[in-house]
Amino acid sequence: MKNLLVFFINIAVDKIILWPFYYPIVYLMKEVKVDNISKSNGITLLAINHGRFRGDLEILTKSGFKVYKMPYRWQTRIFHAYRNLESKSEFKIPPDNSSINIDRVRVRKYLLHLLRKIFNKKSIDCAIGAGLFYNQDLDWGASVTKAGYPYIVFHRENLIVNKDTYLDAIQKAKKLNKIGFVGTSIVFQNKVMKSVFDKYSGVDSSRIHSLGATRMDQYSAPTN
Repeated sequence: MKNLLVFFINIAVDKIILWPFYYPIVYLMKEVKVDNISKSNGITLLAINHGRFRGDLEILTKSGFKVYKMPYRWQTRIFHAYRNLESKSEFKIPPDNSSINIDRVRVRKYLLHLLRKIFNKKSIDCAIGAGLFYNQDLDWGASVTKAGYPYIVFHRENLIVNKDTYLDAIQKAKKLNKIGFVGTSIVFQNKVMKSVFDKYSGVDSSRIHSLGATRMDQYSAPTN
């Protein structure tokens, strides 16, 4: 059964046949619901790899955003278009002539057409992710950007409490420098992480922001 699925997905990708992904995704794409929400700011978001968010999507909904969740199983089924994923260590930075890189071109071309159709159908304005290094998100985020829509990463790994965690953050920023960030903006929870990525990630500082933890907004003191 799996071999049959792989066969049909590769045909769909090669021939740019959208319906095998389009209809299940649109049908299974769920809107985040929070009780007693009436205000709306007119902006619709699509959360990819939505399970990585912890309360953030509900907070965004309370803030007036309309939020859809990409069905995760269908997001990851695109991996079947990669014919050689044995070298997972190469997935983030594949050599130019590698099978992974060749298939990446195919996958992102397909996703470009698929996402334009989905975004138009659901009137989506922007996609959001919860981390910079999830394999599941790299092709989707890059394709969202290529399609002409913003892709914003609310990076969740922000804890720096000592020298070791600070050095670890530097290594991750340098890793991003090697991978390259194909997106619109990165949002960190504190200024320390922002400063590290400003210095070492290779991403222009105008695209890196420190806005605090979204899910902590509910504990903010009310304003008069």
